[in-house]
Amino acid sequence: MAATNSGNSTSNTTRLQSNSSFENSYTQWTQYPRNLICQSLYPGALDGYMSRLAENAAKLFKTDGTEIPFRDYTGDANCPNGGWDKQNIYSEGDLKERLGDLSSAIPAGPMVTKKDPNCRLIFFAGTDSREPLNLSKSLLLQILTYHQVMSGFLDFLFIFGKKNAKNETRDLRYSGFREKTMIHSPLNQANAIPQLGRSGRQFELCYNLKTVVCKSDAKEPLLNKEWSIRQGALYHKFDIETGTTLWIVTEGRREKNATQRKDIKQLLQDLVGRQGRPEDRDYSSPETSFCSNLSIHLLACYWSTEQWRWYIEWLEDVIEEKTGQAIHERRPQGGKNYVYTTNEVQSVQYYEDRINEAIMILEANVGILTALREYYQKLLHVKGFNLGKVCKQDIFTFANRVDGMIYDSNMNIERAKVLLKITTDRKNLILQHLQSQAVEKQSEATEKMERLNFSMHKIGTMAQKEAIAMRIITVVTLVFLPATFVSVSRASIFFTEPERQLNALQTLFSTDIIKYQDPQSSVNSNSTQGSKLFMGSFSKIALERWLQVSLPLTALTLIIGYIAFVFATKKAKVKLENLGLLPRYEDEAKAD
Repeated sequence: MAATNSGNSTSNTTRLQSNSSFENSYTQWTQYPRNLICQSLYPGALDGYMSRLAENAAKLFKTDGTEIPFRDYTGDANCPNGGWDKQNIYSEGDLKERLGDLSSAIPAGPMVTKKDPNCRLIFFAGTDSREPLNLSKSLLLQILTYHQVMSGFLDFLFIFGKKNAKNETRDLRYSGFREKTMIHSPLNQANAIPQLGRSGRQFELCYNLKTVVCKSDAKEPLLNKEWSIRQGALYHKFDIETGTTLWIVTEGRREKNATQRKDIKQLLQDLVGRQGRPEDRDYSSPETSFCSNLSIHLLACYWSTEQWRWYIEWLEDVIEEKTGQAIHERRPQGGKNYVYTTNEVQSVQYYEDRINEAIMILEANVGILTALREYYQKLLHVKGFNLGKVCKQDIFTFANRVDGMIYDSNMNIERAKVLLKITTDRKNLILQHLQSQAVEKQSEATEKMERLNFSMHKIGTMAQKEAIAMRIITVVTLVFLPATFVSVSRASIFFTEPERQLNALQTLFSTDIIKYQDPQSSVNSNSTQGSKLFMGSFSKIALERWLQVSLPLTALTLIIGYIAFVFATKKAKVKLENLGLLPRYEDEAKAD
């Protein structure tokens, strides 16, 4: 029984004998787990634990604001807390006082002045699941060293602490079960610490379980409800001779709304508190302590299984809400189908991932529960386990109740797998709807493109006809341009009534081929003398001169135009070859 006052501590100081192995180990608490008295791992593995502990110190621990609840069972019926001595540890001074370590007192006293209580509960937790635990590294190492906690416990401690959403999802994938049995072993004597009430004949267990919690109010709309995965790691040590028990419970956070959902600490305190059954807090003998510890294991198993049914039911409702349209859709008269988007596929994929996560966690929990049940069943056959005859029926009852939880978990797994199949099929159906929508849009786009192509074809045909007309005009212009240039520099036609006399200026070379001027009148005369209108004259020599000049100029113009055309064509071809739009004939020849 634990000492609870200074008088007991003083008497224990003179009565308890020192143990050099334990004192050396406790003095070197900074070297945990290498400082443990009984080692079951090789030095390299222990160094690995120390390095990982140093690497994760920033996310695991706080430098201030530490709070570690200790609950020691005293068995005092007059105790207001049902025989439990409660204290929260805030500093190293509080811890040393709780453990009975007077080595730092003034004047310095013994390091060991108190025996271990019949049962000790220690709780590690954080204010939030993504925040560091409310303890410092130094306090943790002193607690683990003082109680000689197996190094495997650190594996489960590393899943807690400060993290983001990605790290939290990754940590959910880790589950494990560790055991260390030293009931009939040569190491018992080395591990015995009589001054603390430890016989050395003990077994240690540590494992982690996961549960799910609805953080939203019951009135919250279906799609707005929030569910969170919570982890719990438990360490248990039991001395089969003295019956002393140690529990270390680690959780990511403590529930603030205890009426809606309780965490392991609250459930455990209800179990062993004044309102609980007396047999669940009976630590008067090794046999009764052993059975009480089985109740705590069952409590942890129940905590990990009770909410999964409702979580899977919520996922079923959400999937039906998200994908029911794809199954039950009917095309309205004269209307259109529901238009799906890629956001809906992403949403269904998100919930599909959550279903996979639930299946993984449930299967991990089943594995832990199975390992826990099998351990206690095998414990009956361990040589030296003298509690087997007395506690055999309790172990059978424990195994049957764990089997019931395993069965329920397996049913939830099968239900989740069916839901996963439905979700996958409906997601594929939504993808098919998206493909159908894409085909319809593609068909509409094709029709628009065909209409556009037809319009472009008409425009191209018209442009081709216009280009042909422009070529004809260009060729005719080239043919007649030199002759026109030679014929007239400028001309003016004057009509005068009533004579309608037509006057024209002379040609560029002053050669008159056809002349309509009256030689009897001046160029600028408007006289109407004569009774007969002048009909004009023809000059053969002027025509010959005109042909002699016009024909060569016309031929020269056509030749210059052809040369310019050939040059422009070659220049355009070279430009296209440089851009890589046309093959180079030289490269083709080299390839041949």
